[in-house]
Amino acid sequence: AMHTLEDYFSHLSEWLPNYYFAKIVRHTFEKLVQKYLDACFTFGNYNRFAAASKGKKGQAHFEDSLRAAQSLSNDRLAIVECFRINYAKEMEMAGVKGGIEEIEERVEILKAMSHLLLLTSPKEARDDIIIMMRELDIQNG
Repeated sequence: AMHTLEDYFSHLSEWLPNYYFAKIVRHTFEKLVQKYLDACFTFGNYNRFAAASKGKKGQAHFEDSLRAAQSLSNDRLAIVECFRINYAKEMEMAGVKGGIEEIEERVEILKAMSHLLLLTSPKEARDDIIIMMRELDIQNG
């Protein structure tokens, strides 16, 4: 997905004024994060993280916690690297004043989800759950 966005952005940057291109980059970043989280938390969604539980329609679970944690971590890094390295100037122009820190903070939930999948004790989950609840609260407005 990131390579497709980079290709798409390379064409748009040639055709659009900087102001509008920056707005598209920021909007794309926000929508990408939102849709990624929607896919992770949508029950019955057959993606690489969640699969419908047999006999329990509407419920989902992470099939392989180690693989799911690694995918979440890799995807988080790919998103941060793409928008931090290639589009930091546009993100700042479009209102992301915190720069790199704000971009990383916005996808911190993926790091928390990854960590949560690898925990062995529920007592260790407190901080990750707080991060996830804060982000879900932001998503639901």
